[in-house]
Amino acid sequence: MEATGYDHWRLAQFFYKNEVIVSVVNPLSEKLFIQMKLAKVKTDKSDAKAICGYAKINEVSLYKAFTEIQSECLQLFRLLDCYLKKQTATKSKKLSLIAVSNKLLKQCFAIAKSSRPYNENYVSVLRLK
Repeated sequence: MEATGYDHWRLAQFFYKNEVIVSVVNPLSEKLFIQMKLAKVKTDKSDAKAICGYAKINEVSLYKAFTEIQSECLQLFRLLDCYLKKQTATKSKKLSLIAVSNKLLKQCFAIAKSSRPYNENYVSVLRLK
């Protein structure tokens, strides 16, 4: 199977515990193998055939399962990574919301200072180049 982050690990662990022989292949080397064959079709079925062909030609190592402690550490690191990504996304959303709010406030103050009624179709005469 192709290494796909967290998903392949859980499936490989399951297969290993149920005594099914499995190998995990580096996606980059498998991708280069497909490109060498000049395959034009990109479907799950064609990918599965390509991975099988890659394993027949190249020597792939058998998957060695993690211990329970290693598995728990990996899960905790994945969870931490997920929280960090969410925190970063939240910060970005907050910053963009603050920027938009700031711009709207400036426009409101400009309208209030000018004593002109608001015109939603207004086009500035100043053009930035």
